[in-house]
Amino acid sequence: MSYAESNAVFGTESSTTDGHADAPAAFPRWLLWAVWAALAVPSYFIGMYALRYLYTGPEGVEALNSVYEMLNMTSFNDFVAEQLPKFKEHRTLLYFHAAGMGTALAVGAFQFVPALRLRWFRVHQSIGVVYMAAALIGSFAGGVFAVVLPAEPGMAAVVAIVGVATTTFCFTAMGLLRLLQGDFTHHGEWMIRSFSQTLSGTTLRIMIIGMDYAGLPWHENYMIALWMCWVPNMVVAEVIIQYRRARRNGEPFLGPSPRAAGVA
Repeated sequence: MSYAESNAVFGTESSTTDGHADAPAAFPRWLLWAVWAALAVPSYFIGMYALRYLYTGPEGVEALNSVYEMLNMTSFNDFVAEQLPKFKEHRTLLYFHAAGMGTALAVGAFQFVPALRLRWFRVHQSIGVVYMAAALIGSFAGGVFAVVLPAEPGMAAVVAIVGVATTTFCFTAMGLLRLLQGDFTHHGEWMIRSFSQTLSGTTLRIMIIGMDYAGLPWHENYMIALWMCWVPNMVVAEVIIQYRRARRNGEPFLGPSPRAAGVA
């Protein structure tokens, strides 16, 4: 892919080449980097922390107790104790899920660094292969895990986990399909959707901490977080995709396009 093609794919051009008006002004670069860092930094450490299961085994879940105690979140100690026997019973699923989603969460944000895409495209491709393989394996294992190892809050929790696992798997698979078809524009859009669901691993933990400090009992806390960690992410991803389409086509993000206004 050439530099120009990459710009067209990822919406980094300031205007289009087919006579359309200039695209709406982009957000300030400092703001984009601040948002990226706010997502990428915790995601990297959460993803790397999840990989501990590969060398600690199921007993790695007990490490969460020390983390929760450091954050003064003792209400989750019982939850951690409940998970250990289940993790021991399904070690293989645990390893695949932790390795897959931990890796995807750690590397996913780097796919959205413009310099990586445009100047070191081979690096972008290599990370992309790792991300897609990890997300497909980790999400599939997570969905199966949720069924054979039901979450304590009940069926609604199982549905939530299966839901995010399914969307992660399907969005990533669609991104891979578009890539193989040479449709780089829609590949990029599907990968935005995919990473929005992978980010549920970050938003889940942030929400759990926030709701615990708000005094919400852990069963209610966990149930709400399981749904709110991925459904809003999906909505935000669609807003970002529509914004990028508007910039790429030289149309306003909100309101009718100049062409539509002319027809009216």
